[in-house]
Amino acid sequence: MQSYSREDAELNTQNPCKTSAPACARGFPFMTTTKTDFAYCIDRWDPSGNVVHRVADLDELAVAVATYEAACKRWPGNCFTLRQGSRVIADSRQTQPAKR
Repeated sequence: MQSYSREDAELNTQNPCKTSAPACARGFPFMTTTKTDFAYCIDRWDPSGNVVHRVADLDELAVAVATYEAACKRWPGNCFTLRQGSRVIADSRQTQPAKR
């Protein structure tokens, strides 16, 4: 059985995250926001041409290509596109990624 020291108990009661004060009042000079604008996206499509699921939103092309290839390999019967805005970079309905 693990025992805790008194200092550990005091640290647990003084956790700055467990306060009702706003983040800026606790010494955090900024508020976090969720990023919604990404350079690249990977979508899964149904056979009738509708987007079924947004697989990933990414900012780096190398990571986007690797994610696209991994999705195509993981779910071979599905249709995927890798896009930059409205520009289609890769479409699994047109070409199949190289097997490794």
